[in-house]
Amino acid sequence: MFFTERLCIRGFQTEDTDNIIAMETDPRVAPNISLGFWRPPKPTFADEIKKRYETEPWSAVAVTREEGDFIGVIGLALPSDTPNRNPAMYIGVAPEHWRKGYGGEMLRFLLKHAFVELGMHRVWLQTLDNNLPALGLYKDW
Repeated sequence: MFFTERLCIRGFQTEDTDNIIAMETDPRVAPNISLGFWRPPKPTFADEIKKRYETEPWSAVAVTREEGDFIGVIGLALPSDTPNRNPAMYIGVAPEHWRKGYGGEMLRFLLKHAFVELGMHRVWLQTLDNNLPALGLYKDW
């Protein structure tokens, strides 16, 4: 577990599945994370979420330090074809927590952890041009 000013960054737990599904299928979020049209999740979506978060080497869930409320997901993805310790980063904040500074707090933690603690050489990201909340956050950096 890691801690920021307001957040606890911890490993995925099975009980996080419903929160992640709710966030990723929310009509305000889904168009920002997929090139396809939003559609209801498949019956196997919960299993896919569990597999994703249990098998990615550095993926985590962000919850509030005080109450343990789900804020979102955070991680570094290092595809097997990516040499030289250059992971892609990702941050997802549940819509009810947008515009509260959590995305910036997660981004500060993730970059510091990637470079200082894990010794990554470079961190990159990709976002869709219609993902205005993310673009606003990343432009500040």
